[in-house]
Amino acid sequence: MFELKFFVSQRHWAAAAATTHTPHAQPGAAGAKEKHEFREPILTVNCYIDYHGLEMSFRATIYTIKGIEMNKLTPQEERVILHKGTEAPFRNEYDEFFADGTFICRRCNAPLFSSESKFNSGCGWPAFDENYPNAVRRETDADGRRTEILCANCGGHLGHVFLGERLTNKNTRHCVNSLSIRFIPEGKEIPPTLHE
Repeated sequence: MFELKFFVSQRHWAAAAATTHTPHAQPGAAGAKEKHEFREPILTVNCYIDYHGLEMSFRATIYTIKGIEMNKLTPQEERVILHKGTEAPFRNEYDEFFADGTFICRRCNAPLFSSESKFNSGCGWPAFDENYPNAVRRETDADGRRTEILCANCGGHLGHVFLGERLTNKNTRHCVNSLSIRFIPEGKEIPPTLHE
């Protein structure tokens, strides 16, 4: 004889019940990682087992925790990447920067643009005429006129894309905020992409 019974004793929901921060660099420094833990629905079960007269009871609590790790951002980076701000033209890090390498998302490390696609558009912000396949997502901007570009992996705001200007053979200009990207020199290992 084998008998197994389950008795549900309680069920409750905890939405975003706990948040922890795990820095991997100096607090507030760019490149530090931020970790969040969100508790999902929790189910507590009372279990009873009867096997040839041997009785056993125990309680099991079942829950899941979703971890999110993204690079920690400075307030200026948050304003651009998370709140869709725009940095000042001509006075940013990568406007007139043309070294060989890869430009990655500052928030999640996803590779976005090759230095080979960067060109001097004269607009005051870094310009690229091509992104890596499936690396950039396009959405109609809130003003209904421009096309916003976002990191396809984490959704971070990058800037806007403009077509038909005939500045390069590809006829495309990704106008990107320097604060949204980070440069990895050629030959240096690209950090792993972080996923939500």
